[in-house]
Amino acid sequence: DAVADLDQISSLKRRSPVVSGSLSAVIPGAGQLYCGRFGDAAASLFLNGFFTYVTVFAFQEKQNVVGGLLALIELGWYTGNINSAVNSAHKYNQKSEDNLINKITSRFAPRFTWRHERGSYGIQLVFSF
Repeated sequence: DAVADLDQISSLKRRSPVVSGSLSAVIPGAGQLYCGRFGDAAASLFLNGFFTYVTVFAFQEKQNVVGGLLALIELGWYTGNINSAVNSAHKYNQKSEDNLINKITSRFAPRFTWRHERGSYGIQLVFSF
């Protein structure tokens, strides 16, 4: 029954955008990891770690202007990391819903298949639900 199938939407596995963003605020890339986006998680952790390292290094070397510019760049990467984690949760949830809806609708959508049997002349078009 299609109505019962649609009730499954409420029981889908979901990812919380708040949890995802919070995880990435604490550890860059953790929110993406929570949403199963392993490449994004690794890139976020690497880029934020790299910019934090070179920023601290610049300040230690008394390169305050360079350190300030790098800190601004890192702030951009850091906030982008959090935004990416929140968006990853939204994408995860949308993909889960889309997959369920496609599974349900594929059962009710008409299907066309071609069939040709050996020894027969011609091709059959089969239409089924």
